[in-house]
Amino acid sequence: GLGLSEQDIAADIAARVEGRLAALGTTVLVTGPARAGHTSFDDAARAAIANEVGADVVISLHCDAHTNPEANGMAAFYFGTVTGRTISVAGHALAELLLDEVSVRSESRSCGAHPKTWELLRLTRMPAVHLDLGYLTNPDDGARLGSEAGRDAIARAITAALIRFFAPPAQD
Repeated sequence: GLGLSEQDIAADIAARVEGRLAALGTTVLVTGPARAGHTSFDDAARAAIANEVGADVVISLHCDAHTNPEANGMAAFYFGTVTGRTISVAGHALAELLLDEVSVRSESRSCGAHPKTWELLRLTRMPAVHLDLGYLTNPDDGARLGSEAGRDAIARAITAALIRFFAPPAQD
């Protein structure tokens, strides 16, 4: 949509988050889509890698598209069933923090956090969130995701959400 590539946008935001977290002394492992010099991993492989290295969290970045250009907003997905009988409490908390920070800092509409049993969310042993950052087919979302400033705001927001997630409650 709008001539934008989900892979390029997600890779750019991931690199910006990685840089910010590295500056804080954190190790980040990016398992992005296949491009020159990189290997592509499906969700089951990403979950296996995260489990093998003992990752603290997994965040999978995505953009959406729709035939209706009015579809807009961002959403987060964490492991859980629609009945609520099985849920990742920490994954849900991280999804809500990500939505709060990104929607405020990037002025994007939050479409909420939702439970799903997708492979990446189900197979990881740590909190995992699939984060849809907006619709590339929507003029406002596309402009935000297509701009350096918009992607930088999203990266700052993701970093802030992670800091809040790991901060002791008294410091949040």
